[in-house]
Amino acid sequence: MTFENCWFQDGGETFVDVLEHRQTRLGTLSFPYNTPFHKDHLKRLIQANKAEQLILPRLDDELDLLPISAPVQSLTYEVAFSSLVGTDFENVNIETDKLFLSVYNESDDFPTELMISIWKRIGALGHFKELGVRVPVDQEVYEQFGCEVANSRVMKEAIRAIIAYPGLTTLQFGDPDGCEDWDSYLEDLFDKQEETKRFEH
Repeated sequence: MTFENCWFQDGGETFVDVLEHRQTRLGTLSFPYNTPFHKDHLKRLIQANKAEQLILPRLDDELDLLPISAPVQSLTYEVAFSSLVGTDFENVNIETDKLFLSVYNESDDFPTELMISIWKRIGALGHFKELGVRVPVDQEVYEQFGCEVANSRVMKEAIRAIIAYPGLTTLQFGDPDGCEDWDSYLEDLFDKQEETKRFEH
């Protein structure tokens, strides 16, 4: 079920009421561009445990971390870098085992320390079957501010996390529209894997 450019007169209250009383889960709830819910009803929807897959755009600051802990099988979500600053990822609960996270960076600096902490948490949890972590970026900005150094540090942590996942079937990282040239790191990653063909880049 996909919602594009729509709105609810009651802020989505009736929709969420019905959703919460369903006996079975929906397959997919997708909001690719915006969410037509009042924040209280959106919070209920995220926590309802009534969809197998949840796809969300960036949310308001008050709710921006909530989707990461959503009780769904698959989560696709874009969150702003500024919303994650200061977050203690060691204590962040991530229930889904299929996570596709985009960290939108609105500053000139690559969020190196943040991405390292995210990968450390991913490595510590150990339950993901499918995984995607991207940083959508602007080519010109990253050429100017030297993303290669940042990528090197982040990728070393990412590789440490990934090799701890023998059951991982899908891996997506990098950003086709940015300057993240992950290819130079793939050889190191694949050298540590017995079945390299199970990954996609």
